[in-house]
Amino acid sequence: LDFLEDAVTRSATRFPAWVAHSAAFDLRWLKWHAWRLRHPVAALIPFDKWSKRIVDTMALWQGPDPKGYPKLADIAGFLGLGDKGEGLDGATVYDAWLAGEHERIARYCERDVTILRDVYHRIGGGGE
Repeated sequence: LDFLEDAVTRSATRFPAWVAHSAAFDLRWLKWHAWRLRHPVAALIPFDKWSKRIVDTMALWQGPDPKGYPKLADIAGFLGLGDKGEGLDGATVYDAWLAGEHERIARYCERDVTILRDVYHRIGGGGE
């Protein structure tokens, strides 16, 4: 987690927001595990879902009528940004881990972060 702490600390002034898809889950999960590991990055992760330092692409997509939970992959597909590949989704990663498919999971996670960034830039970051 040292690389995460370094990245967060370096980018705190350049990128004051934490971007997530379903931030209530993602950021809490990261913070809980940082607490469990007694890692100082926990202090850098906002915990209040109303924090101005959090951008939630799922909430941006839902708008004022939050019915259902739009998947990041569906939003990316609709916007023409591609898919996550690897034939995985959040529900199948654990089984892939148990099967020892760690490189496949790493590629999936890397693509997941890229897709999140691209969706953020398209709908929330003022980009193209």
